[in-house]
Amino acid sequence: MIAPSLPTWRPLLLATLLVAAACRAPEVAELRLATTAPLTAAAFPGASRFAPGFDAVAAASSWQAGDAVLFGLCLSRGDERRHWLLHLRVTEPVALARPGDATPTGEALPEVTWTMRINGVPQQFPSRLCRVLVTVADADGNVLGRTEPLLPWQLLARGLQPACEEVVRRRAASGRLVDDEATLRPLAEAVVCTVALLQVVQEDDVLSPILWQVVQRPSLWSVLRHLGAHVVLRPAFQDLRRQADGGSAFLVPMTLSVNDVDALHFELLARTPARPFALCGGMLGATARHPQDAELEFRMLLLGARTGS
Repeated sequence: MIAPSLPTWRPLLLATLLVAAACRAPEVAELRLATTAPLTAAAFPGASRFAPGFDAVAAASSWQAGDAVLFGLCLSRGDERRHWLLHLRVTEPVALARPGDATPTGEALPEVTWTMRINGVPQQFPSRLCRVLVTVADADGNVLGRTEPLLPWQLLARGLQPACEEVVRRRAASGRLVDDEATLRPLAEAVVCTVALLQVVQEDDVLSPILWQVVQRPSLWSVLRHLGAHVVLRPAFQDLRRQADGGSAFLVPMTLSVNDVDALHFELLARTPARPFALCGGMLGATARHPQDAELEFRMLLLGARTGS
């Protein structure tokens, strides 16, 4: 069981909610997740305003200003659907202090440390920060809002796939998921990466209320009994599988519980987090479902990944 807690400059409850190949990928993205209504790029006509499509995997691993990813988002219940676009672009590969920060203006911000309890034992995961410009638009590309969050680029650069490959290797070698502490570390890093990505959604004034519609909120009695909300993210690495077409990406199921009650079920599709996919930790898509309303879904589809200068 992995229970994440975050640096003091991040809110705890919402922050835990979410979280191709060497040649050029197809110009039009299409990803058919295991849902009743497949989500495709055709649902986002305004994506053309944000340079959709995919650059070749970059030889240089250092993040650059202009690195960008574009997601299509969909909230659906039955036949009713609403769509948005989420664009992330790196503005400062090494985030610089601004007036009002503890660090002198213009200097690189210090690394932050994420703390997680792994089977009850606190462990720390440090990372340097980058600054990104986040733009939320409707499906036609009309801008609804912009923010400039800080992201832990060193954790995102590790992504989920290394943990998935380690699980596959361990299962083949011993039939066991975890043999020692060295195996747990990459799994925990994958969870921190997931939290960092989904935090972009939960901290956005436009997207956060949408995400909350899919989450089972704790009852008032539960909040009082637990003196607040105890949030645990449970990745089911033992149930991960490769994508249906036999490619290198993995589907990883996860469950978010609040006060010991399932609040959200979701599944991530992730590939190797090499640039231009590093900014999203290699995530190609996600499907989140309400635990008590099977028709209520929130989905994300990667429409583009570009390298900067």
